[in-house]
Amino acid sequence: SGTKNAVIISDPQGRVEWVNPAFYDITGYTLDDVKGKSPGSLLQGEKSDPQVIDYMRQQIRKQKGFNTEIINYHKTGREYWIAIEVRPVFDENQRLINFIAIETDITDRKVAEEQIRESEALKSGILNTALDAIISVNHNGEIVEFNPAAEMIFGYSRHEVMGRSMGEVIVPERLQDAHKAGMQ
Repeated sequence: SGTKNAVIISDPQGRVEWVNPAFYDITGYTLDDVKGKSPGSLLQGEKSDPQVIDYMRQQIRKQKGFNTEIINYHKTGREYWIAIEVRPVFDENQRLINFIAIETDITDRKVAEEQIRESEALKSGILNTALDAIISVNHNGEIVEFNPAAEMIFGYSRHEVMGRSMGEVIVPERLQDAHKAGMQ
């Protein structure tokens, strides 16, 4: 006990025989709720990826272990992301006797990844549609971003200027020394 991971022991067909207390904490279901049932029949729902579900079922039929991630549903209906590791357990005659599954709630990580993706998409949208030239340079003064408006205004393609010094690309020669001093 004391683990934050749900542990599920199921029979060779994938029907629940035992769950640890953390299973209730993550899913809202007790052992009595799930005993004799396939966990997916209760935990999966409309946003659970059908390809992942199919993959898990195939692996169980083949008596093989697997690792995957899927959206599950708490007893209250709340969605959460789970990482699942499933391992088959064989007896001394190599007969499958159980599957052991360890499930970890990874919702916080998935939400953070989605926020980063949305933030990147927003930044990309702003850069690509801005009417003003937007040029980003790193600490060495090398160009790391050059938007379409900058291409139009300065006549260079993004590809041509990436990694080059902004001073040599855009700043007129007579102002380059002042530019270098300013960058320092």
